[in-house]
Amino acid sequence: MKTMTKAALIAAVLAVAGCQSAVVPASPQQSAEFKTGIAAPAGLARVYVLPTRSKGLMTELNGHASVALFPDGSDRGALMGATSKDSFVAFDITPGTYDVLAYGDDPFAKTTHSLTFDAGKVYFLRPSFFRTAAEMPSNPDVGYRPTGMGFDDVPPDAARAEIGRLTMAALTPEGKAFLTRMAQARTAPAALPAAMPVAPPPAPAAPVPQAAAPAAPPAPAAAQTAPAPADAQATFATIERKLKELRRLRQENLITQDQYDAKRKALLDAY
Repeated sequence: MKTMTKAALIAAVLAVAGCQSAVVPASPQQSAEFKTGIAAPAGLARVYVLPTRSKGLMTELNGHASVALFPDGSDRGALMGATSKDSFVAFDITPGTYDVLAYGDDPFAKTTHSLTFDAGKVYFLRPSFFRTAAEMPSNPDVGYRPTGMGFDDVPPDAARAEIGRLTMAALTPEGKAFLTRMAQARTAPAALPAAMPVAPPPAPAAPVPQAAAPAAPPAPAAAQTAPAPADAQATFATIERKLKELRRLRQENLITQDQYDAKRKALLDAY
């Protein structure tokens, strides 16, 4: 199943906002794996998204948050699933940096966060939406900028107790396919270099008579032309693309100014 762009995914999520059907529970086997074995599998990170306790500006969220994932710098991702007051979403994911998005029951209840998941670690997250207009101070540059939005880290002991009382929601088909693609991309073997021709062994040099003039030194081999800096060009193109994408995210207020400045500095430092 193909990934969806952020714009398409946002539209799809908001189109069904306010009319959420009952949460489909995960299979008993999968639920038991995530509720009793709260540990990350080898080489992966384990993520739990617990019900939100925030209110939107217009409606009571009642624990609901649709959760979507996008690889860092990519506009294509997938809807993973949705929490409710009685259910959580959980998955094992390939380590890396992702944009994690959560949407509530009204268009104003949206949160975006860039998170890095490390192999072997378990993450307990709770979507935190702004609650009132007072939490959206006026900004002369971008108008109203939501603050206090993101994902709260839940203490492990409290999270484990809460998970024990809740039902695990099933992942969406596109969410499962997304996790599979991320794993395959990480384990794909690197392209092998083309086989180099094997030169025949050099012929033994003929003996030089004592009276013969010394042989002229062999002509130096022609200097090989250094390969074109393709990697540098690729790196420049990649960073240029990421900077443009970063600027677009900032202009659309999908990230804060602090996040924009930090990410831009990291990209420029890497170049």
